[in-house]
Amino acid sequence: MAGYRAAHCAAVNEFTNSAGNVAYRGQGQAFCQRASDGVIVQCAGISQTIQIYDYATDRLSAESNFRCGRYVNHNPACPAGRFQNVGVGMTRSCPGSEMYGVVLTTVILPGSGSTQRSDDYFFSSPMFVDCT
Repeated sequence: MAGYRAAHCAAVNEFTNSAGNVAYRGQGQAFCQRASDGVIVQCAGISQTIQIYDYATDRLSAESNFRCGRYVNHNPACPAGRFQNVGVGMTRSCPGSEMYGVVLTTVILPGSGSTQRSDDYFFSSPMFVDCT
């Protein structure tokens, strides 16, 4: 629908897990807004996948999925504002600590059947453990 647009963001969070180890997880966000004034509105549907890969082997290590609205027969409905999808945490030890993440997002705009699909969006921050 001409009066709406979607936005999608990605980030990497470093945290200390319950075992006291440094770990990393991806985080994705998505929302819809009116094109005229930028007010955030409820999307008709959101599908987002966060994937964490081992850099050395390109093997998928962890994946987190979020779906709402028309992607799941409106159960659950999409949030009225910005939603946040936090991925599975990955602990890495040195050596071989490098990993990277991808966030894939597709949004159905309000009041329409049209979709906006992001290209593969690599995390905005590098996911490398400091091994020094």
